[in-house]
Amino acid sequence: MMDVQARFVMRQIFKVKVLRADGQAFEDLFSNIMQHHNGNFVQIKPQGRIGDQKNDGFDRVTGTYYQSYAPEDLEKNEANSVTKLETDFLGLKTNWNQETPIKKFHYVLNDKYKGVWPTLEHALAGIKNNNGLEDTRPLLPKDLEEILFGLPDDKIFDVIGAVPSVSSGEVIQLSALGDVVDFLIKNMDVISANGKLVSPDFDEKIQFNDLGNIAAHILRDGSYQVHVLEKFFSNNAASLREDLRKIFNQLYIVANINVEGMDNTGKPDVVFFHIAESAFPNQKKVHRDSIYVLMSYYFEACDIFEEPVKAGTK
Repeated sequence: MMDVQARFVMRQIFKVKVLRADGQAFEDLFSNIMQHHNGNFVQIKPQGRIGDQKNDGFDRVTGTYYQSYAPEDLEKNEANSVTKLETDFLGLKTNWNQETPIKKFHYVLNDKYKGVWPTLEHALAGIKNNNGLEDTRPLLPKDLEEILFGLPDDKIFDVIGAVPSVSSGEVIQLSALGDVVDFLIKNMDVISANGKLVSPDFDEKIQFNDLGNIAAHILRDGSYQVHVLEKFFSNNAASLREDLRKIFNQLYIVANINVEGMDNTGKPDVVFFHIAESAFPNQKKVHRDSIYVLMSYYFEACDIFEEPVKAGTK
Protein backbone atom coordinates (compact mmCIF):
# COMPACT_ATOMS: atom_id res chain seq x y z
CA MET A 1 0.00 0.00 0.00
CA MET A 2 1.32 3.45 -0.90
CA ASP A 3 2.49 5.62 1.98
CA VAL A 4 1.54 9.29 2.29
CA GLN A 5 4.63 10.55 0.51
CA ALA A 6 4.15 8.18 -2.44
CA ARG A 7 0.54 9.29 -2.71
CA PHE A 8 1.70 12.90 -2.81
CA VAL A 9 3.91 12.13 -5.78
CA MET A 10 1.09 10.32 -7.54
CA ARG A 11 -1.25 13.25 -6.93
CA GLN A 12 1.31 15.54 -8.51
CA ILE A 13 1.53 13.29 -11.56
CA PHE A 14 -2.27 13.23 -11.79
CA LYS A 15 -2.43 17.04 -11.68
CA VAL A 16 0.10 17.26 -14.52
CA LYS A 17 -2.07 14.86 -16.54
CA VAL A 18 -5.11 17.05 -15.93
CA LEU A 19 -3.31 20.27 -16.85
CA ARG A 20 -2.14 18.72 -20.12
CA ALA A 21 -5.43 17.00 -20.97
CA ASP A 22 -7.65 18.88 -23.41
CA GLY A 23 -10.60 17.59 -25.42
CA GLN A 24 -10.54 13.83 -26.00
CA ALA A 25 -7.52 13.28 -23.74
CA PHE A 26 -9.45 14.60 -20.74
CA GLU A 27 -12.53 12.60 -21.66
CA ASP A 28 -10.41 9.43 -21.88
CA LEU A 29 -8.85 10.16 -18.46
CA PHE A 30 -12.31 10.68 -16.95
CA SER A 31 -13.66 7.49 -18.55
CA ASN A 32 -10.69 5.43 -17.37
CA ILE A 33 -11.24 6.56 -13.77
CA MET A 34 -14.99 5.96 -13.89
CA GLN A 35 -14.61 2.45 -15.34
CA HIS A 36 -12.36 1.53 -12.41
CA HIS A 37 -14.69 3.23 -9.94
CA ASN A 38 -18.11 2.07 -11.11
CA GLY A 39 -18.76 -1.30 -12.71
CA ASN A 40 -22.04 0.03 -14.14
CA PHE A 41 -20.38 2.92 -15.98
CA VAL A 42 -20.62 2.65 -19.77
CA GLN A 43 -18.38 4.80 -21.95
CA ILE A 44 -20.09 5.98 -25.15
CA LYS A 45 -17.89 6.30 -28.20
CA PRO A 46 -18.91 8.49 -31.18
CA GLN A 47 -20.48 6.44 -33.96
CA GLY A 48 -20.15 7.83 -37.47
CA ARG A 49 -22.51 10.66 -38.32
CA ILE A 50 -24.67 10.27 -35.20
CA GLY A 51 -21.72 10.77 -32.84
CA ASP A 52 -22.35 9.95 -29.17
CA GLN A 53 -25.73 11.71 -29.09
CA LYS A 54 -24.45 14.07 -26.37
CA ASN A 55 -23.61 11.24 -23.98
CA ASP A 56 -19.97 10.68 -22.98
CA GLY A 57 -20.86 7.98 -20.48
CA PHE A 58 -23.68 6.86 -18.21
CA ASP A 59 -24.86 4.48 -15.51
CA ARG A 60 -28.22 3.07 -16.60
CA VAL A 61 -28.85 1.61 -13.12
CA THR A 62 -28.87 5.02 -11.41
CA GLY A 63 -29.81 7.11 -14.46
CA THR A 64 -26.61 9.15 -14.14
CA TYR A 65 -25.23 10.76 -17.31
CA TYR A 66 -21.94 12.55 -18.00
CA GLN A 67 -20.92 15.11 -20.62
CA SER A 68 -17.25 16.12 -20.85
CA TYR A 69 -15.89 19.54 -21.80
CA ALA A 70 -12.18 20.40 -21.78
CA PRO A 71 -11.17 23.25 -24.11
CA GLU A 72 -7.52 24.22 -24.32
CA ASP A 73 -8.23 27.61 -22.72
CA LEU A 74 -11.34 27.43 -20.54
CA GLU A 75 -11.17 31.09 -19.49
CA LYS A 76 -11.65 32.19 -23.10
CA ASN A 77 -14.61 29.83 -23.45
CA GLU A 78 -16.73 30.94 -20.50
CA ALA A 79 -19.81 31.83 -22.57
CA ASN A 80 -19.35 28.81 -24.83
CA SER A 81 -19.18 26.45 -21.85
CA VAL A 82 -22.66 27.50 -20.71
CA THR A 83 -24.07 27.38 -24.25
CA LYS A 84 -22.55 23.94 -24.82
CA LEU A 85 -23.91 22.72 -21.49
CA GLU A 86 -27.46 23.70 -22.36
CA THR A 87 -27.22 22.39 -25.94
CA ASP A 88 -25.66 19.10 -24.83
CA PHE A 89 -28.30 18.49 -22.17
CA LEU A 90 -31.12 19.14 -24.65
CA GLY A 91 -29.55 16.65 -27.09
CA LEU A 92 -28.99 14.14 -24.30
CA LYS A 93 -32.60 14.37 -23.16
CA THR A 94 -33.88 14.01 -26.72
CA ASN A 95 -31.78 10.93 -27.49
CA TRP A 96 -31.56 9.02 -24.20
CA ASN A 97 -34.25 10.02 -21.71
CA GLN A 98 -36.98 7.76 -23.12
CA GLU A 99 -34.89 4.58 -22.79
CA THR A 100 -33.16 5.40 -19.48
CA PRO A 101 -34.70 8.40 -17.70
CA ILE A 102 -32.17 11.03 -16.65
CA LYS A 103 -32.01 11.34 -12.86
CA LYS A 104 -28.55 12.84 -12.47
CA PHE A 105 -26.49 14.86 -14.94
CA HIS A 106 -22.84 15.80 -14.42
CA TYR A 107 -20.94 18.25 -16.60
CA VAL A 108 -17.37 16.92 -16.46
CA LEU A 109 -15.42 20.14 -16.78
CA ASN A 110 -11.64 20.48 -16.81
CA ASP A 111 -11.33 23.69 -14.80
CA LYS A 112 -7.63 22.86 -14.22
CA TYR A 113 -8.17 23.36 -10.48
CA LYS A 114 -9.27 27.00 -10.88
CA GLY A 115 -12.97 26.66 -9.99
CA VAL A 116 -16.08 27.35 -12.08
CA TRP A 117 -18.06 30.49 -12.85
CA PRO A 118 -21.35 31.44 -11.15
CA THR A 119 -23.03 31.45 -14.59
CA LEU A 120 -22.29 27.74 -15.00
CA GLU A 121 -23.58 26.89 -11.53
CA HIS A 122 -26.77 28.86 -12.24
CA ALA A 123 -27.22 27.06 -15.58
CA LEU A 124 -26.83 23.67 -13.90
CA ALA A 125 -29.31 24.66 -11.19
CA GLY A 126 -31.75 25.68 -13.92
CA ILE A 127 -31.40 22.30 -15.65
CA LYS A 128 -31.99 20.55 -12.33
CA ASN A 129 -35.10 22.55 -11.45
CA ASN A 130 -36.62 22.57 -14.94
CA ASN A 131 -36.22 18.83 -15.41
CA GLY A 132 -36.85 17.52 -11.90
CA LEU A 133 -33.36 15.98 -11.58
CA GLU A 134 -31.78 14.77 -8.35
CA ASP A 135 -28.30 16.16 -8.95
CA THR A 136 -26.55 18.38 -11.52
CA ARG A 137 -23.30 19.23 -9.73
CA PRO A 138 -20.29 19.67 -12.03
CA LEU A 139 -17.65 16.95 -11.88
CA LEU A 140 -14.26 18.66 -11.69
CA PRO A 141 -10.64 17.43 -11.57
CA LYS A 142 -10.68 17.75 -7.76
CA ASP A 143 -13.64 15.32 -7.72
CA LEU A 144 -11.96 12.91 -10.15
CA GLU A 145 -8.82 13.05 -7.98
CA GLU A 146 -10.90 12.19 -4.92
CA ILE A 147 -12.50 9.25 -6.74
CA LEU A 148 -9.18 8.00 -8.10
CA PHE A 149 -7.32 8.09 -4.79
CA GLY A 150 -10.15 6.24 -3.09
CA LEU A 151 -9.41 3.25 -5.33
CA PRO A 152 -7.00 0.37 -4.58
CA ASP A 153 -3.36 1.07 -5.47
CA ASP A 154 -3.34 -1.21 -8.52
CA LYS A 155 -6.18 0.76 -10.10
CA ILE A 156 -4.44 4.06 -9.37
CA PHE A 157 -1.30 2.70 -11.05
CA ASP A 158 -3.36 1.62 -14.05
CA VAL A 159 -4.57 5.20 -14.54
CA ILE A 160 -1.34 7.06 -13.68
CA GLY A 161 1.51 4.58 -13.90
CA ALA A 162 3.99 3.25 -11.34
CA VAL A 163 5.29 5.31 -8.41
CA PRO A 164 8.60 6.94 -9.39
CA SER A 165 11.57 6.33 -7.10
CA VAL A 166 12.54 9.52 -5.26
CA SER A 167 14.06 10.34 -1.88
CA SER A 168 11.95 11.58 1.04
CA GLY A 169 13.22 15.13 0.76
CA GLU A 170 12.43 15.23 -2.94
CA VAL A 171 8.99 13.76 -2.34
CA ILE A 172 7.91 16.58 -0.06
CA GLN A 173 9.04 19.28 -2.47
CA LEU A 174 7.51 17.51 -5.49
CA SER A 175 4.29 16.79 -3.66
CA ALA A 176 1.05 18.65 -3.11
CA LEU A 177 2.90 20.55 -0.38
CA GLY A 178 4.69 22.33 -3.21
CA ASP A 179 1.32 23.12 -4.81
CA VAL A 180 -0.19 24.62 -1.68
CA VAL A 181 2.94 26.67 -0.98
CA ASP A 182 2.85 28.03 -4.51
CA PHE A 183 -0.86 28.89 -4.14
CA LEU A 184 -0.28 30.69 -0.84
CA ILE A 185 2.62 32.69 -2.27
CA LYS A 186 0.40 33.95 -5.08
CA ASN A 187 -2.71 34.63 -3.01
CA MET A 188 -1.75 35.70 0.51
CA ASP A 189 -3.24 39.03 1.60
CA VAL A 190 -1.64 41.99 3.29
CA ILE A 191 -2.46 41.59 6.98
CA SER A 192 -4.87 44.29 8.14
CA ALA A 193 -6.82 45.19 11.26
CA ASN A 194 -9.87 43.64 9.57
CA GLY A 195 -8.31 40.17 9.53
CA LYS A 196 -9.51 37.18 11.55
CA LEU A 197 -8.97 37.55 15.26
CA VAL A 198 -7.03 34.82 17.05
CA SER A 199 -9.36 32.82 19.29
CA PRO A 200 -8.71 32.54 23.05
CA ASP A 201 -8.20 28.78 22.58
CA PHE A 202 -5.39 29.52 20.09
CA ASP A 203 -3.52 31.67 22.64
CA GLU A 204 -4.24 29.13 25.36
CA LYS A 205 -2.60 26.41 23.27
CA ILE A 206 0.47 28.60 22.67
CA GLN A 207 0.85 29.07 26.42
CA PHE A 208 0.14 25.42 27.21
CA ASN A 209 2.92 24.30 24.84
CA ASP A 210 5.31 26.89 26.28
CA LEU A 211 6.14 28.40 22.88
CA GLY A 212 8.31 31.51 22.91
CA ASN A 213 7.36 34.97 21.69
CA ILE A 214 8.80 34.52 18.20
CA ALA A 215 6.98 31.24 17.48
CA ALA A 216 3.78 32.65 18.99
CA HIS A 217 3.99 35.76 16.80
CA ILE A 218 4.58 33.61 13.69
CA LEU A 219 1.57 31.40 14.46
CA ARG A 220 -0.71 34.38 15.04
CA ASP A 221 0.41 36.01 11.77
CA GLY A 222 -0.12 32.74 9.94
CA SER A 223 -3.66 32.45 11.29
CA TYR A 224 -4.64 35.65 9.44
CA GLN A 225 -3.99 33.84 6.12
CA VAL A 226 -5.84 30.60 6.87
CA HIS A 227 -8.82 31.79 4.78
CA VAL A 228 -6.51 31.68 1.72
CA LEU A 229 -5.55 28.12 2.58
CA GLU A 230 -9.24 27.21 2.86
CA LYS A 231 -9.73 28.52 -0.68
CA PHE A 232 -6.99 26.16 -1.87
CA PHE A 233 -8.65 23.23 -0.10
CA SER A 234 -12.02 24.07 -1.68
CA ASN A 235 -10.53 23.74 -5.19
CA ASN A 236 -8.75 20.45 -4.50
CA ALA A 237 -9.68 16.93 -3.48
CA ALA A 238 -11.03 16.75 0.07
CA SER A 239 -8.54 14.04 1.05
CA LEU A 240 -5.63 16.40 0.32
CA ARG A 241 -6.35 18.24 3.57
CA GLU A 242 -6.07 14.93 5.43
CA ASP A 243 -2.86 13.94 3.63
CA LEU A 244 -1.25 17.26 4.55
CA ARG A 245 -2.42 16.77 8.13
CA LYS A 246 -0.62 13.43 8.24
CA ILE A 247 2.56 15.00 6.88
CA PHE A 248 2.63 17.76 9.51
CA ASN A 249 1.72 15.37 12.28
CA GLN A 250 4.57 13.10 11.18
CA LEU A 251 6.98 16.05 11.07
CA TYR A 252 5.92 16.96 14.61
CA ILE A 253 6.55 13.42 15.86
CA VAL A 254 9.98 13.29 14.20
CA ALA A 255 10.90 16.73 15.59
CA ASN A 256 10.08 15.54 19.11
CA ILE A 257 12.21 12.44 18.66
CA ASN A 258 15.13 14.63 17.57
CA VAL A 259 14.97 16.76 20.75
CA GLU A 260 14.80 13.83 23.18
CA GLY A 261 17.30 14.37 25.98
CA MET A 262 17.40 18.12 25.41
CA ASP A 263 16.81 20.45 28.35
CA ASN A 264 13.16 21.53 28.44
CA THR A 265 14.03 25.22 28.22
CA GLY A 266 13.40 26.31 24.66
CA LYS A 267 12.60 22.77 23.47
CA PRO A 268 9.14 23.68 22.04
CA ASP A 269 10.72 26.38 19.88
CA VAL A 270 13.32 23.97 18.57
CA VAL A 271 10.50 21.56 17.64
CA PHE A 272 8.59 24.40 15.97
CA PHE A 273 11.46 25.49 13.73
CA HIS A 274 12.48 21.89 13.03
CA ILE A 275 9.00 21.31 11.54
CA ALA A 276 9.25 24.47 9.44
CA GLU A 277 12.67 23.56 8.06
CA SER A 278 11.82 19.90 7.42
CA ALA A 279 8.57 20.70 5.63
CA PHE A 280 10.25 22.74 2.93
CA PRO A 281 14.09 22.66 3.03
CA ASN A 282 16.18 25.41 1.42
CA GLN A 283 13.25 27.77 1.58
CA LYS A 284 13.18 31.47 0.78
CA LYS A 285 11.14 33.86 2.93
CA VAL A 286 8.01 33.52 0.76
CA HIS A 287 8.16 29.74 1.10
CA ARG A 288 8.74 29.96 4.84
CA ASP A 289 5.77 32.32 5.31
CA SER A 290 3.54 29.86 3.45
CA ILE A 291 4.73 26.98 5.64
CA TYR A 292 3.89 29.09 8.70
CA VAL A 293 0.30 29.47 7.45
CA LEU A 294 0.03 25.68 7.17
CA MET A 295 1.58 25.24 10.59
CA SER A 296 -0.87 27.74 12.06
CA TYR A 297 -3.76 25.82 10.49
CA TYR A 298 -2.65 22.43 11.79
CA PHE A 299 -1.60 23.97 15.12
CA GLU A 300 -5.15 25.24 15.69
CA ALA A 301 -6.50 21.83 14.67
CA CYS A 302 -4.19 20.24 17.27
CA ASP A 303 -2.33 18.11 14.71
CA ILE A 304 0.98 19.64 15.75
CA PHE A 305 1.74 20.40 19.41
CA GLU A 306 -0.47 19.33 22.26
CA GLU A 307 -4.05 20.25 23.06
CA PRO A 308 -4.52 21.92 26.45
CA VAL A 309 -6.10 19.66 29.04
CA LYS A 310 -9.56 21.02 29.88
CA ALA A 311 -11.03 20.98 33.36
CA GLY A 312 -12.78 17.72 34.10
CA THR A 313 -10.75 15.73 31.53
CA LYS A 314 -7.80 13.44 31.94
